[in-house]
Amino acid sequence: MCTAKMNSTNFNHLLEAVKKSAFKDDQVDLIETTIRSNRIISSSQVVQLMKLIPFDDGKLAVAKAAYRYAYDQGSYPSVVSGALTFSDAKEELNKYIRQY
Repeated sequence: MCTAKMNSTNFNHLLEAVKKSAFKDDQVDLIETTIRSNRIISSSQVVQLMKLIPFDDGKLAVAKAAYRYAYDQGSYPSVVSGALTFSDAKEELNKYIRQY
């Protein structure tokens, strides 16, 4: 696994690609694939990506996929859960995080 953070250039390319994706499922898939491509990501970068997704189910999928790759996992729940709208999605994220 790569140990270097996703640099701002690569992150900005990802943001632009997500913005150009017409469908939520395509956006989520692109984000998950990029994160899993041995990228280390910050909680704040995850939040920026989640803001591009219109519904909590997609945001939650991104948050779950990114958690394993976040270098700042200690602050992840407090930073990332704020990007979710509904309390049940926040609870599901916290439950997911507690499993690790």
